[in-house]
Amino acid sequence: MAVSESGQYHAVLHGILDHFEYDLNSAYSVVQALDFLHLGSVAIIICDRELPDGTWKDLFKESALQSRHSYLIVTSNLAHDTDLWGEVLNMGGGEVLAMPFEPAEVIGSVKTGGHHWKRTVQPTLPSCDS
Repeated sequence: MAVSESGQYHAVLHGILDHFEYDLNSAYSVVQALDFLHLGSVAIIICDRELPDGTWKDLFKESALQSRHSYLIVTSNLAHDTDLWGEVLNMGGGEVLAMPFEPAEVIGSVKTGGHHWKRTVQPTLPSCDS
């Protein structure tokens, strides 16, 4: 799910991800994003740092209440926003993507999120050493 009030934000992400097998929903506010979260599990959330009715933290907190929390990718206009990186990682989020979007970085982040999501559903197998 992409979350931003900017139509261009959504258009660019759709343009990058439509070439792959990703189903990308668009939300333009925290309230719309929460509606998606309440409908079912959302594997990956790509969202602006600030939204018209809240922040990425609101989405992260709500996702954490779900049985399987989303992999959160926060976007920033600053290429090396170390404060945001620290905050996202300390809260347990996924990563920070700089804007304007570089297709390879977006795809890499989404693939990382997909791998993370798959690991959270696969049961831990017992060790062969036991």
